[in-house]
Amino acid sequence: RPRIVAFSLYGWSSGPSEGAARALRAASPEILLVAGGPEVADREDFVARCDAFDLVIEGDGEAPLAELLQRLAAGGDFDGIPGLSWRTDDGWRHNPVRHGGPPLPIPDVYTPNPQHLAGGAFYLSTRGCNRACKYCQWATQGLRQKDPDQIIRELEAITASPAVNAIIFFDYDLLEIYRNEAETFQRILAVLQTRKDLEIQFFTSPGNLASPEVPALLGQLRVGRIMVGIQSMSHAALRAVNRSWAIPQLDDLDRLPPALRRNVVIELVYPLPGETPESFFSGLDQLVGMGYSRFQIFPLLILPGTALRREAGALGLHYLEDPPYYTLETSTFPPAAMDEARGVAWVLTLLSQIHGRVPEDVLTLDSWVRQNPGFVGEIRARVRAEEPLDEILAGVFEAIHGDAFLGMDAVGDFLRIQCRDDWRRPESLRTSAAGPAPAGTDGAPAGDRAGYPPPDALAAALSARGAAVLEEHLDPTTLTIRIRQGDSLVDLQIFDDGDPRQHYRIAGDHKVAYSGPLTDMTVMEALVRCLETHPSHR
Repeated sequence: RPRIVAFSLYGWSSGPSEGAARALRAASPEILLVAGGPEVADREDFVARCDAFDLVIEGDGEAPLAELLQRLAAGGDFDGIPGLSWRTDDGWRHNPVRHGGPPLPIPDVYTPNPQHLAGGAFYLSTRGCNRACKYCQWATQGLRQKDPDQIIRELEAITASPAVNAIIFFDYDLLEIYRNEAETFQRILAVLQTRKDLEIQFFTSPGNLASPEVPALLGQLRVGRIMVGIQSMSHAALRAVNRSWAIPQLDDLDRLPPALRRNVVIELVYPLPGETPESFFSGLDQLVGMGYSRFQIFPLLILPGTALRREAGALGLHYLEDPPYYTLETSTFPPAAMDEARGVAWVLTLLSQIHGRVPEDVLTLDSWVRQNPGFVGEIRARVRAEEPLDEILAGVFEAIHGDAFLGMDAVGDFLRIQCRDDWRRPESLRTSAAGPAPAGTDGAPAGDRAGYPPPDALAAALSARGAAVLEEHLDPTTLTIRIRQGDSLVDLQIFDDGDPRQHYRIAGDHKVAYSGPLTDMTVMEALVRCLETHPSHR
């Protein structure tokens, strides 16, 4: 049996990893369980939310984990291990994160593992970022770069594998990093040129991409996608997240050669603080008008450890406090607009992904978008009319490809394979001008009330947090509890833990969510505790 098991936690993996840790603890209580990764960006917050682990490591984990293993082998204590927290009988102890001293080395995971190098190889020559965007966990790290010889050695290992067909550089801005390191960049180019069949993808900014020497530079490679993360066309939104430096570069988008624009995938995030529906959709129209046809549009995540998480209340951001951390609404972007943005983002992102596999499809999409500059507005109107999104996507495919389009089944198969459902604002979180239907008025068959806590227990738990229960509405899948909190009406929802809808927390075999201007999240915590104290009798 292992003595220690370590988990690297990401937003997408933290739930299953926490479940695995609890199962290990139940089976073998003597095992030490360690957590690290982006989910531990704020240790004190993490251990308050999650009690499944014995030790947690904040920041780069390789060196602290190695030292931890050495201490365990020698029977020593944990004092002085940078970024380490551990559980004691008196609570958690937290060692400070390492500051100062020479930069820690970044391990080489490529050269020792040639058998795993296949398909698209994701590569980082650096860690961290020199920018300080408020929504990003990289903003908490300074930029650290690998030694040039290590970079070349790793890239040679990658290109030596015939099973690798693409290299995706995941550095925050490849051209920015190597703008003043011409010798290292030329060495990188020389390695990449040994494989003329490799597709090269990378991230950069409009200002660096607009440099006069870039077209000739990129002409030496088989360049596929160039990801340009502008995040928003709204100056107010960019200022709100500490991206004022990016505002002058928006004009550079209109200076890129048309042939280069076809390679560009514009990355946007919605809704940044200060973004409005008008600025978001007019920004999309402006980009399409410039000739950009490929988009990746992401919902704003309020990640642990970020400045935006700390400022969320002051900025009027309502979001899921547990993974996947989706923003539900902001003070300038109401829920109905979120529905529209989510639907349009979903269609445009999938349209780009499906047409990004072969160059001929990229050209086809580019040509069609130029001939149909108003197509984003048409998609938005169909989303507002609540047409199914796969039907909207299929309609765009038919408009682009005509008789060559394979039909709805092809779109459906792609969606099922990709498991893409992050566009959807669940019914339990939707609002309308009239508000949710009152109890018993929608004609739905009643559910089993016995599967939920008694009404008096719910009322007592919520009233202790200043929330008055006005009514309940029960359907076969959801118990909705309408409350008054101050001057606001809010709906709380309880549904089965196997339901895929977005949710605030899991409590026993239920999930809980809310809809409306909830300002005191202790109401949700009271609801969770009530469910945990009154388990389901289904």
